[in-house]
Amino acid sequence: MPPGNLVQNLTSNYLYAANAKRSTSLPPDVQVYVEGHEDIGFWRMVLQQYEQAENVRFRITQPSNTGKISVLDLRDQAGKYLLLCVDSDFDYLMDGKTPASRDILTHSYIFHTYAYSIENYQCYAESLHQVCVQATLNDDVQFDFVAVLEEYSAIVYDLVLWVIYLQSCDKPHHFSLDSCNNIIGFQTIPDVEQQCRQALEGVRKRVATELQRLRAEFSHEISEVQNFQEKVQAQGFSPTTAYLFMQGHTLKTNVVLIILRAVCHKLESQKFALLQEGVSTEEGERRRKEYKNQKKKVEDALTLNTEFRQCFLYQSIQNDIEQYIKEFTTV
Repeated sequence: MPPGNLVQNLTSNYLYAANAKRSTSLPPDVQVYVEGHEDIGFWRMVLQQYEQAENVRFRITQPSNTGKISVLDLRDQAGKYLLLCVDSDFDYLMDGKTPASRDILTHSYIFHTYAYSIENYQCYAESLHQVCVQATLNDDVQFDFVAVLEEYSAIVYDLVLWVIYLQSCDKPHHFSLDSCNNIIGFQTIPDVEQQCRQALEGVRKRVATELQRLRAEFSHEISEVQNFQEKVQAQGFSPTTAYLFMQGHTLKTNVVLIILRAVCHKLESQKFALLQEGVSTEEGERRRKEYKNQKKKVEDALTLNTEFRQCFLYQSIQNDIEQYIKEFTTV
């Protein structure tokens, strides 16, 4: 990575010229800027499969000033040899109504997550059984993550739609993202034996109350909201997928991790009992210590989760990269 004060002067054309001076036996370098160091692993996973097959090497790092705004500030320098990769946030669904939305929807060398953020992929429902296994080394997972997150998604769908719509109209002060997050996060420890029934009902009631207020305050805009809904549905936003488009930090911290901790606590207790069955106290303690050293913290297992590559939004990222690779390899 070039020194911080040179990043603003680094362009795709400059990198093309630098590659032209290198030995033809070496793969060309493509500079990739991401929002922060925590994003490098995700974009490495996205891009690495093309390196050997297409004889290219991606250099992934963050600019000296981290964050989405700093990355997008490099838009005019981006090109075939300098790529920008960012979280979509709500911009994918904003229909080009903000500068960031226009950037990610129209710029050929800016790639985005489609989901709100990488954290949403980590919480992909179909992958959470495996997260539990990684965290507990116990495959006896009785909790139905897919059904629960689909129900949760359907509950929060309309409210997430409203917050995106109001942001697209530059009216976030009427219903802020923080206000939405406070409503849709779990406020009680869920009973996983009951598939989070009480926690889900709490969210349902809070959502219903806020929806009533919004529909009354913006009764004159209901038709506009419905038109907006049709547009975002065409982009994949639906009652079963809304959780992939809500703020990722809230989903991860205030919903999925709360569920995972409860499920994994039960799985660990089962494992402890099994390890101590029919052995001496000393041997049981030895097995417990060995088990604790082998398993992962549930927070780490979730953050390192990569079992989301079948998600339809992730496949959209791959389609974009493949289109870029076709151009890159065309002489």
